[in-house]
Amino acid sequence: MSCVYCQNYKFSQLNQGREIESRKLAVCMLELHNLGCHNINLVTPTHILPQILKSLSLAIPLGLKLPLVYNSGGYELPELISLLEGIVDIFLVDMRYAENSASSAYSNARDYPEYNRAAILKIQQQVG
Repeated sequence: MSCVYCQNYKFSQLNQGREIESRKLAVCMLELHNLGCHNINLVTPTHILPQILKSLSLAIPLGLKLPLVYNSGGYELPELISLLEGIVDIFLVDMRYAENSASSAYSNARDYPEYNRAAILKIQQQVG
């Protein structure tokens, strides 16, 4: 997606973020846990999901017990949501558009409504 109103524009479209290794991400998660954070909120994580899962596989045996929040724009494959069963505790997913014309005009994602509905149904099956 490339939403015209993106609040993460400089990271998602101008590449101004920074890369970290999976081990470092695991350490960051554990540090947040030790600081008393209430959850690990994974924001727009779909494109780096393999690295996140690797980080979790390192952090959980070392004591990470925080709930995991999957905070997504809602343009997800139901098959991907299925992969997260038993891993993600809370899904915080947008439902931005009900019409293809709007999703095409504002997010360059003409098929957003169909993918979004299917993902929401899969999430509801998993976590209610």
